[in-house]
Amino acid sequence: VLVITNPEIPAVTDALKVIRVARELKKEPMGIIVNRVKDSYELRTAEIEAMCEAPVIGTIPEDKEMKRALFEKMPIITHRPYSKASIAIKNIAANLVGEKYSPPKFLKLRNLVTR
Repeated sequence: VLVITNPEIPAVTDALKVIRVARELKKEPMGIIVNRVKDSYELRTAEIEAMCEAPVIGTIPEDKEMKRALFEKMPIITHRPYSKASIAIKNIAANLVGEKYSPPKFLKLRNLVTR
């Protein structure tokens, strides 16, 4: 079980419920991915881990290009492969399969060129 949540109390409360149900079914969660991370007014990773008693294995930052990707019915990693959210998703995926992900060189320059 891999739990995805946003860093707000109602979403983390729902994640906690999912984790409890998974544990009741004898399925231990691999961890939590925190999506749409944007500012200091949200729950921190340590707070989410403490509330859910499960490790946060990755975070995905808020990305303004996500709405456009959804509108165009494309995954963000196809729509903007060098965006911060895409890089975070690729990093999490690599970690899940036990590999190391290295972002492409000149990432900021690539983002400027692909806009």
